[in-house]
Amino acid sequence: MTVNAVSTSPIPPAPVPAAPSPPAPSPAAPSPPGPGAVEAGQARQAVIAAVQWTLEVLDGRRRADQLTRVLAPDLAAQVAALLRHRGTSTRGAATARVVRVHLQMRHAGRGSPCADYFGTFARGGRIRAVAGRVELTRVRVAVRGTPRGDRIAVSRWVVTELTIV
Repeated sequence: MTVNAVSTSPIPPAPVPAAPSPPAPSPAAPSPPGPGAVEAGQARQAVIAAVQWTLEVLDGRRRADQLTRVLAPDLAAQVAALLRHRGTSTRGAATARVVRVHLQMRHAGRGSPCADYFGTFARGGRIRAVAGRVELTRVRVAVRGTPRGDRIAVSRWVVTELTIV
């Protein structure tokens, strides 16, 4: 014989679902970059251009006199002297290209902004290092369209130290 047991206890109530948690607060809109970030970005772009131009001069793909726009005069003269002493460029070898550039902003003693930079470039299968300093300096540039070749002073990032390892 089978006996079915019937419980007379009340059925427990179904669990009440927890209230949904409030949505996570949306992150605040990113603040615009400060003046230091803008300055660092401009300095980095100047370093990338100067190093790439210097590598192109050393490869024989650019004239050395074009470096006077991005390198300090004494540094541009040293590169030109190196080319004269070496006699030939690395033309025919694999071309060099900038791979990475990092910089650390500094302020020179006279208060003008400057930065120390380091990075790498590749030529063929080799990776080489480059390092130096870039400074924001006042330079005189020719004004286009003036018959007398008038010049004005502008601020420009100029590489003042360059080491290739």
